[in-house]
Amino acid sequence: INSEKVIPIYGIFGTIQINSGAVLIVITEKEKIGDIYGCELFKVKKVGIYPCTKNDSRLTASQKNDDQIYLSMITDVFKQCNFYFSYQRDITHNAQNKFDVTKPTWSTADGRFYWNYYMQKSIIDLASQNPNAGFDDFILPVICGFCAIRPTAINNQPFVFAIISRRSRFRVGTRYNRRGIDDEGNVANYVETEQYVYLESNREYYSYVQTRGSIPLYWQQVINIKYYPRLFVEPNILTRESFRKHFKEQRERYGGQIVINLINKHGYELHIGNEFAKQLEDLHDDRITYVHFDFHKECGKMKWHRLSLLMDQIEDNLVKQGYYHVNGNGQVVQEQSSVCRTNCMDCLDRTNVVQSVLARRALNYQLRESGVLGPQQKVEDAQEFINMFNNVWADNANAMSIQYSGTNALKTDFTRTGKRTKMGAMNDLQNSIVRYVKNNFKDGIRQDGFDFFLGNYVVNRDGPSPFVSTKSPRAKVVNINFQYLIIIIIIIIIIKFIYIYTICNINNYIKY
Repeated sequence: INSEKVIPIYGIFGTIQINSGAVLIVITEKEKIGDIYGCELFKVKKVGIYPCTKNDSRLTASQKNDDQIYLSMITDVFKQCNFYFSYQRDITHNAQNKFDVTKPTWSTADGRFYWNYYMQKSIIDLASQNPNAGFDDFILPVICGFCAIRPTAINNQPFVFAIISRRSRFRVGTRYNRRGIDDEGNVANYVETEQYVYLESNREYYSYVQTRGSIPLYWQQVINIKYYPRLFVEPNILTRESFRKHFKEQRERYGGQIVINLINKHGYELHIGNEFAKQLEDLHDDRITYVHFDFHKECGKMKWHRLSLLMDQIEDNLVKQGYYHVNGNGQVVQEQSSVCRTNCMDCLDRTNVVQSVLARRALNYQLRESGVLGPQQKVEDAQEFINMFNNVWADNANAMSIQYSGTNALKTDFTRTGKRTKMGAMNDLQNSIVRYVKNNFKDGIRQDGFDFFLGNYVVNRDGPSPFVSTKSPRAKVVNINFQYLIIIIIIIIIIKFIYIYTICNINNYIKY
């Protein structure tokens, strides 16, 4: 760092070790998203990455090269993911969660969503060992996901509408590299999404929480150039125990579970759906309601109005579920007693659509109770508001998708407009092709980046370089030729897709 240059620092993201030693990561630019829970919420816009060791002459050329790769991995994670923080409140918790505000934020944070925990561990250790030394002030929990805060109004009554999606830091990864469950009961692509409403006139607020997460079984799809890689449900002896751990934690945190499974009831998704249902049945837990809604069968060919079939099926459960409501005096009027846990295969596109529908239903009830809406009114009647609502949920869908699959979400035309469009289907085609290429050729290094960022991989200075291939020269040549062949095949596939979509009715080609 140039000693003559002044750099504004808005928080210490943490430190991480590379071959040359510790690297300090600080927040150098932030953007205020808005006010929520009575606190300012910021997005990390830019970070500074500074190696703490000036002299790296003792390193080999290979180690120096590796360090450059490690630093680029960190940079890439910041490019892919959205990070948020608040100086005034621990935003790893949703509104209903109870935590001791008199204790240091790091000590009460929800560990699932504390994304820079590993990088801040050295400072946390200092704070634990020296409780009166002031280290607590330098520890800033940061979440990863999506946040949007929109001041708005309906019927001339102002309120604040917000969404916060918190991604779990456990079993993090890319689409085909992280599927299913681990031995601790953590699942891939797990996200808690909270919809929040604050009425400025009387200072009351409402919150509605949903979750998503990969099917909690041991399963994988090994990349093999096919568009739908073969699905393996592993006969792991730990399946039952890990499955129980997952739902035990979910019940302890959220109460009852309305499990909404959106995968196909036929084809290659059938087996994993049946195994999911079997494991749930074996739990013998009446606090869990299971619904298997074949999204593609019910809503295919633009029949998106049939989502009402799903909503009708779970309406009684949703009424009992309720939502969190605190009045202007700070008294809890109602608590949310359960949560909808939604999944499809990736927990992205189909899941996003259903979560937005559930959120809109909850919002109608909340705004009627608050008096913003009349007894017979719906948010759908307020065109300006519903446009904003739809766009925020579509933006949330895109953020979740980019972080897992590498592209924007599919089916967001429905989320944005309330209907499926042919242009939306064409955009889905484009995103599907990009996904295919990224998932097959780019996700390996992305996965390595996440593992390094979160501490799942620790640099061993005395070990061999993890980036040196052990393949023979001949194998490398074969691999390069194979990649060129695949690129040619992809180009042919793209041309065929464009041709098909040009001469045929696009309604017949809306596929996930």
